[in-house]
Amino acid sequence: MGDMELPEYAAKILQTRSDESRLCYATPCGGDEFEVRDQHVHFPIKLNTGTCGCGKWQHLGIPCKHVLRVIYHQRLQPAVFVSPCFKGKAYKLTYEEHMHPMPDPSQWPSLNLPNILAPLVKRFAG
Repeated sequence: MGDMELPEYAAKILQTRSDESRLCYATPCGGDEFEVRDQHVHFPIKLNTGTCGCGKWQHLGIPCKHVLRVIYHQRLQPAVFVSPCFKGKAYKLTYEEHMHPMPDPSQWPSLNLPNILAPLVKRFAG
């Protein structure tokens, strides 16, 4: 996986949202600001701050269908606007260090602590 390549999970989400973006219409408002109409709802978008009125882009880090409509309108590459945490470089950094093995539970130290039991459940009528 290349440093800028997207994993399968992010690529599938991007493709699904890309298909959904075909029903949206983008209108430039000046600078990097756009308004996207999705049926009867209008969403403000700012590319340089990474915000969309629906909030999906800010929360997940993968452009929503409204942002994708703007990206395609501007003839840009969608993968550039995906959060770095979804790209190959972050994946490689996650597994760069070796993993430390854990001993089997039979080898764990014995502690003289009381057993914790599940709470009692009271069943009510109905």
